[in-house]
Amino acid sequence: SNAYGAELMVRKKSGRMSGWIGYSLSWTRRKFPDTYINFGNWYYPRWDRRHDFVVVSTYEINDRWEISGQWKYNTGQGYTRALGTYTYHIPEYPSNFFNSENRRMLFGAENNYRFPADHRLDLSANYKHQFFGLPAILNISIYNVYSRRAIYYRDYNTDENPVEVTDVKLLPILPMVAYEVKF
Repeated sequence: SNAYGAELMVRKKSGRMSGWIGYSLSWTRRKFPDTYINFGNWYYPRWDRRHDFVVVSTYEINDRWEISGQWKYNTGQGYTRALGTYTYHIPEYPSNFFNSENRRMLFGAENNYRFPADHRLDLSANYKHQFFGLPAILNISIYNVYSRRAIYYRDYNTDENPVEVTDVKLLPILPMVAYEVKF
């Protein structure tokens, strides 16, 4: 395995508005000689992402209220794309023994393709106060504000003809409420 890249970060820590901007450019490769994993050749693992960009900001409205936001962008993850299907037959079994009519997916080289790039916006508001004399925070947040759903993995159903391809996606917009009491 080898990995290399560079990271850059700019951060503001004081004042009513704070936050940071970060960028990462990286390459990760793996190789398993004398194995069936990509026939022993170099490949980019699933979690190799060329670009990662993050902007995080918090604004203190007053002593009790603060709002924050985070926007993230990253290159799509690698996945092994199917090239087609093939049919097999085991002589000892009748040809209709398997539900999928003996169809299997034929895959290309390991992680030979990338899912589309992804980006997401998260927003939150905190209300600081006292709860029976103890410091408390009410948090209202929205994960994935514009409901962009990144592809997590791709599923192939060989029971259908033609094969049914389904993209399994990450969470849509998700509002949350949390309450924290420190004691």
